[in-house]
Amino acid sequence: MDLSIAQLWKALLQRWVYMLVWCGLAVAATGLISLYLIEPEYEATTKLIVQGESIESVDYSQLLSNRELLTTYGEVMRSNQIAEDVIRRIGLSISPEELLEKLRIHSSDQSLIVTVSARDRDYGQAVVIANAFAQSFLDNIHQIMKVGNVTILDPAREKAIVEPVRPRPLLNMALALVVGIVLFSLFVLYQELINNTIRSEEEAEQLLGLPILGVIADHHLNTGKGKRQVKKT
Repeated sequence: MDLSIAQLWKALLQRWVYMLVWCGLAVAATGLISLYLIEPEYEATTKLIVQGESIESVDYSQLLSNRELLTTYGEVMRSNQIAEDVIRRIGLSISPEELLEKLRIHSSDQSLIVTVSARDRDYGQAVVIANAFAQSFLDNIHQIMKVGNVTILDPAREKAIVEPVRPRPLLNMALALVVGIVLFSLFVLYQELINNTIRSEEEAEQLLGLPILGVIADHHLNTGKGKRQVKKT
């Protein structure tokens, strides 16, 4: 059967209590999982700057050339060679692949700055990893690419108060609310589509192709002995 938006909206309003309970449970469960079951993850950031060999020699063409190197530098920093060197420097007991999963590198066409971020469940460890990647890249880039125009602009530093980057309980709960509403709406839509009940005179006329001569109405009469149903034609 065809189902209009108005009919779907009416069906949702009729079940608003169930939708409220469903969404409330989804939001509460997501909040509890985010707060108590998912371990927080922190992020530390180091910034590198790509510059010319000397300030006097910097011109527009050199700036463009340096910007084009940013993508290449990012790939070099993600290489196993740099990751293995970082592991040796700070004495980690994980594989290069596991270490690179903690690494985030961002560069922009509008600047000569490369941002190196490391994520870890221990904020102090994240600071150490971010700085180790920056220093390892700085020490090895000349040997790898025969260039030496990279400088550490802003090393990662430990802070007295830090906020985890993951999980984000409020964001997760908001997403759970949206997903809960969508899933409940789809469930109601499915129920309405498989419901073959004729809901109105117009629908009966459309399905049967015959005019409606009369309607049987239901009336509930209150009596001293209880309720009984009387049908009138």
